[in-house]
Amino acid sequence: MASVRAVLFDLDETLISDLYCTRAAMWVTLADAAAERNFDLIAAAAAVMETARELWPRTSEAPYCRRIGIGAWEGLWATFATGEHPSLVALRGLAPSYRREVWRAGLQRVGIDDLDLVASLAERYVGERAARQQRFPEVDGVLAELQAHYRLALVTNGDPDLQRRKVVGADLVGRFPVIAISGVLDIGKPDPRIFLYALRALGLGPEDAVMVGDNPTSDIAGARAAGMRSVHIDRGYTPRSSGDEEANAVLPDLNGLPELLQSWNH
Repeated sequence: MASVRAVLFDLDETLISDLYCTRAAMWVTLADAAAERNFDLIAAAAAVMETARELWPRTSEAPYCRRIGIGAWEGLWATFATGEHPSLVALRGLAPSYRREVWRAGLQRVGIDDLDLVASLAERYVGERAARQQRFPEVDGVLAELQAHYRLALVTNGDPDLQRRKVVGADLVGRFPVIAISGVLDIGKPDPRIFLYALRALGLGPEDAVMVGDNPTSDIAGARAAGMRSVHIDRGYTPRSSGDEEANAVLPDLNGLPELLQSWNH
C-alpha cells in the first residue's frame, strides 16, 4: 500500500458544523418574536427547518441541487451571487420566494400567520446564519499538524459563493492550497471526477491520498469510486444504513487522524 502523501477534506460536518450553526441562527432569529408572541421558540425553529426540507425538493432546480449538493437549509441563506450556470442563475431568482414560503408555512405550524413577520424573519435569518461559521474545536490543531507532513485539499459540495463564505467565515483561508467546489466544477460528490480534479491539482494519484469526511455516500463511496482510501468522521450527525460503503477507518472526530495516518505510513 502506497504511503499517504495528501489528505482531502470535506467541509460541512467534518471541519465546520452546519447543524449547530443552523440551529443557533434559527434560535437567535426567532427569540424576540417568540417572546412577544408567546410561542415555543424551539418548536418553531424545528418547524421551519422541517418545512425547508419538505419544500426544497419541490423547487424547479431540485435535480441540480441534488447533483451539486446544495441543501434545503442552505437555500434559506444562500444568495447564489456568483456562477453563471443556468441553475445558479435560476436559484438567484427563486431563493427569496423559497425563503418567504418556508418561513410562512413553518410559522403556521406553530399558529403564527403574519406576513410582515415572515418577511422580517426571513431577511434576518440570512444575516444571522452568515455570521455563524463554527469550526470544530480540534480542527486548528489537527490541520497544523498535518500541514507539516501532507498536501491538503478541500473537496466540498455546494453553491460556489456560499462555500467560499463558509471558508472565510470559519477562518480556513490559506489552509488548503487546492479547493474543489462542486458548484464551480459542475461536478458533485460522490462523482469520482471531483476527487480526481483535486488530486491532479496536487500532482498526485488516488493511491497517494485519503479522503476524510462525514457522509457515507458523498465522501466515503465517492472516494472509493475514485480509487482512494477514506476515513469516516462519524460525529453522529449523518444517519448510516446497512448498504453504506465501508471506510478504511472510522473516527468520532479529527483528533485521532494524525496518528492514524502515521500508522498507515509505517
